[in-house]
Amino acid sequence: MKIFSELWKQGNWVDVLHVIADKGYDFYLVRLLIRAEGKHPIILRREGAVCPGVQDKQRYQTRFAIEHFFGRLKENKRMALRFDKLDITFFSFFALACLKILKLLC
Repeated sequence: MKIFSELWKQGNWVDVLHVIADKGYDFYLVRLLIRAEGKHPIILRREGAVCPGVQDKQRYQTRFAIEHFFGRLKENKRMALRFDKLDITFFSFFALACLKILKLLC
């Protein structure tokens, strides 16, 4: 979490309203940086936290859906290990894997 403040300063967060993250980002300074920019942090609390956790469960479920998608995407060994050296072949396989996951490919 030491580098989060530097990464936050480098990003373009103008159009972002909510920042969705997992328990690994449950630190006071992270939440403070996000709120200082006028954004709403949606971060689960770690076990044993005194304060309540996420109130916006619907937005947090969006994060779960994205994580689930990337988990399914990484089931393809070729994607996880980046076998393809050329960007065009990597992106082509990425597109095929997405079609497979979304069941748009026979």
